Amino acid sequence: MLYLNYTLFLYDKTPIKLLLRAIADYHDSHPVFIAEIGDSMNINFKSHYDITEIENAFAAHFPDHEYTDDISSGNEEILLSIDRFQEPISGSDWGQRWNEDTLIRQKYLVKSKEPTEKVIPNSTFWVLFEDDLKEYKVDIRRGIRPGTDFTGFLVVKEGATEGEKPEILSELLPDQGSAFWEGVRLMTPGIDQEFQQFQQAKKKKRRKDPKKTNNG
Repeated sequence: MLYLNYTLFLYDKTPIKLLLRAIADYHDSHPVFIAEIGDSMNINFKSHYDITEIENAFAAHFPDHEYTDDISSGNEEILLSIDRFQEPISGSDWGQRWNEDTLIRQKYLVKSKEPTEKVIPNSTFWVLFEDDLKEYKVDIRRGIRPGTDFTGFLVVKEGATEGEKPEILSELLPDQGSAFWEGVRLMTPGIDQEFQQFQQAKKKKRRKDPKKTNNG
C-alpha cells in the first residue's frame, strides 16, 4: 500500500487551531504528531492519499495567500510549508514500489504579492553610434480586428500625416508594451544598416583628413 509522509511546518503558530481543524476534518487514518519549535509548529503524519482538502481548507482562511512551489527569489513571506515523500515501507502487494520522484513534493503557502503597475515604454528610444546618440520613435496606433470586438495596438510606418492611412508593419498586438518592442525589432535591421553607413562615412572622413586622425 502507498504510504505518504507529510511534514507541515507552520512558521507562525497563531493559526495552529485552524490547521489542526482542517487536518481533523479530512484526515483520520493515522496519528498526527505535533511539536512546538519557538514561535512555529511542526506537524507530521502519514496518509494513503493526497491532502489537497486539508491544504485548501486551511488556505481558505487566508485569502491574501497562495500556494507556490517556487521560493527562489527569497522574498516570499511563508506561512506554511508542506513536504511530501514516500515512506520506505510503501509498496504494492507484490513488493513493487512507486516512482519516488513523482511523489516527492514541496509547496509553500505564501503571502500574495501585490501586482505591480505595468509601466508602458516611451515610444522614443535611442541608439549609440560610437559617440553619436541617435533618436528613433516607434509609431504605435490603436486597432481593431475586423469582425470582432478585439482591440489592440499596431506598429505603423512613421511619417503618415493625420487623415492619411499609414502602412501597417505588425499584426494586432495585445498591449502597447508588446507593440513597442515589436517596433524596435522591426526597425533593428535598418538601424544596423545605418550604423554600417555611419562607420563607412567615418572611415572615409579619416582618409580625407589623416592629420586630424593622428592628432585625435
